[in-house]
Amino acid sequence: MWWISYRGESGHGVDNIGVFEDDGSPRKTHPLLLDPSPAAHPLHIARGFALVGDDLYIANAWRKDSHIARYHRHGDTFRFMEVLAKTAQVAAMVHPFDVELGDDGRIYVSCQDTNTVVSLVAETREPAPVAAHLRKQYPNGKFLPGTRRVQPREPSRVR
Repeated sequence: MWWISYRGESGHGVDNIGVFEDDGSPRKTHPLLLDPSPAAHPLHIARGFALVGDDLYIANAWRKDSHIARYHRHGDTFRFMEVLAKTAQVAAMVHPFDVELGDDGRIYVSCQDTNTVVSLVAETREPAPVAAHLRKQYPNGKFLPGTRRVQPREPSRVR
């Protein structure tokens, strides 16, 4: 089974995640409908997502409302539970592209426009301390809380 997030901008987008069979056909009984209730925080540009147990985390990357939302499984649907973090609370989280839960219990959010990953402490939803390697490499640097740097890979050389 495949889960695919759709880009949802303006009237042409779909604010949901599609589920498809291995052969690419849409799943007949769709197990992943998101909460349509007015109490659910809207998704405008759903990007990456992570399913952890019965909790579904979705990165929403709309310029006016970037946030990480948590949904909880309820039968064949997922009900909106809360907004875990938004750009207004976590300044380093700009244009979130994906979300993952680390083995260390932290929430990691990759940010499309800044080439950074933001680390949040799961219990408090507060940004984790800035990565030690950044502070060491740039002792006079001014980093927003939670900043991790994505190291670009060296291009492979063919001989």
